[in-house]
Amino acid sequence: MGNELPPMKDTGPAVSPAMVASLEQAIGAELPADYRAFLLATNGGRTAKTHRMFRLKREAVALNEFDSLGMDGSPLRADGWRPTWIPKDLLPIGEAAGGIVAICLRGEHVGSIWYLDTMDPRPEGSNPRVAWHDRRDFTKLAASFSAFVAGLTPLE
Repeated sequence: MGNELPPMKDTGPAVSPAMVASLEQAIGAELPADYRAFLLATNGGRTAKTHRMFRLKREAVALNEFDSLGMDGSPLRADGWRPTWIPKDLLPIGEAAGGIVAICLRGEHVGSIWYLDTMDPRPEGSNPRVAWHDRRDFTKLAASFSAFVAGLTPLE
């Protein structure tokens, strides 16, 4: 799919390259080029019904929306605030049924897309030395943002 954008039903308000650079400075990492291009073109929003579902193991999950930079309640904030329970290597970029879609910013999984199951949180007393990407509440969805978008299917 390259850097093609998904068809969008709604988009966020326009953002400038300077606004995206401010986000990158706040999170201490450059965004992967395909996701950065998506933010500049759409600033998140809701995809069309033709591109709303993704596979999570054996079930289909609905992508509710992609987060928009600067919107109230969005984790994409140039002031650096982020939920403390999300590992620092991940940036939440969207909401899905029962969880959060995030992009990895650092390390061996940089650029990959992950699903955090917020309905099945890490059990109390679990081993804190387990790397986030090996926990059962995280599932890798795609190697890149472009690959994730290419795999989206029609709303069921």
